[in-house]
Amino acid sequence: MKRVIFYFDGFNFYSGLKDKCVKDHKWYKYYWIDIVKFCNQFVGEGSELVMVKYFTSPPMNNGKRSRQSALFGANLILNGEKFKVINGHYTNKTVTCNANCKKNFSVLEEKRTDVNIAVHILMDCLNDLVDNIILVTADSDQIPTIQAVKNKFPTKKLKIYFPPERNSTDIYNITIVRQK
Repeated sequence: MKRVIFYFDGFNFYSGLKDKCVKDHKWYKYYWIDIVKFCNQFVGEGSELVMVKYFTSPPMNNGKRSRQSALFGANLILNGEKFKVINGHYTNKTVTCNANCKKNFSVLEEKRTDVNIAVHILMDCLNDLVDNIILVTADSDQIPTIQAVKNKFPTKKLKIYFPPERNSTDIYNITIVRQK
């Protein structure tokens, strides 16, 4: 039985879903999704979904944080150990206005999501906890992770699923199989 783990880039997935909802209101129903049940639809015969790892950071806005917490809480109740949230955090970053004002101002910057995804994928491979990796992202920052898995763990199968309204030519180009 092949062991499957999904790795969700939560920011990429949520932003894509949000953009899709603007274009097609029917997609709003997916804001409250059983993520493990959704992923199980993509697990083929002879494979077992071991876990879904969802990488994000709790929003700074209390209302958004509460809704995110409710979604994740429901998924934990429904799926127990098969659903895991790995949090990064936000930090303040000072940026300078490039327009005429040249003033400095503070913006929030999300930290650790990309590194957390990479570390979890590589550690799961090193500890032989996964056979089939499914990475849900269109963030080309994950290209070194994809290349490391392909080079160091050639027996591991890796698939990339792009979130709604997201794609990456760079990721596509390194993951397609070329016939000789």
